[in-house]
Amino acid sequence: MYSVEALCMAYAHSHAVQMVLEHGEVVITEDGKSTMELSEPLCITVAHPFQLPMVHPANPFSERMMNDYVTEMITPENNGFEYTYGERLLQYSVGEDGNINQIDYIIERLKHSSTTRRAIAITWMPMNDSASNEPPCLQSIQFIIRNNKLNCVCYFRSHDICLGYGANAYALTAIMFKVLNAVDKKIEIGTLTTISNNAHIYDTDIQVARRIAYG
Repeated sequence: MYSVEALCMAYAHSHAVQMVLEHGEVVITEDGKSTMELSEPLCITVAHPFQLPMVHPANPFSERMMNDYVTEMITPENNGFEYTYGERLLQYSVGEDGNINQIDYIIERLKHSSTTRRAIAITWMPMNDSASNEPPCLQSIQFIIRNNKLNCVCYFRSHDICLGYGANAYALTAIMFKVLNAVDKKIEIGTLTTISNNAHIYDTDIQVARRIAYG
């Protein structure tokens, strides 16, 4: 497994992109796209997710675009997409039994037990995603409180490290903040860890990736 540790998200983004550029191998996806990808999972841990800079200056997405993406993550609204993460997290369908707000579940679980290992939400829906051409990349979000800090660990089945990681991490901090405020304001924000089973960069984004990695 490849590993990146950084104090803030912008530096984590830079180091992660550099890792893929320097250790990745060319793979043609099942959709016929050329990528540079790591042969093993990539674990990225940000020690202080809210420390500036949160967005790398070479990231082509503006802070406004980041905030729009946050809205998609923390609200269930879906404006015509096949799915949104917010929809899966806040209105996960369980068929005839209705929908589950998984973030509320996480909050209540942490309130019930500060040592729980069950505060987890998933996005994968086998009945929808198994045959989909656009299944969710983010698969799970787990929160755990240790040493009076709220830590978040997320698993991605596939992860665009160049254009995707920055926005994903930015939005995940918004969920961390929401959970923290609902559970106990005396708890501190801990680490944000993403485990990317397939970390890659599309060949069309190589120039952007080099700017993020090397300035």
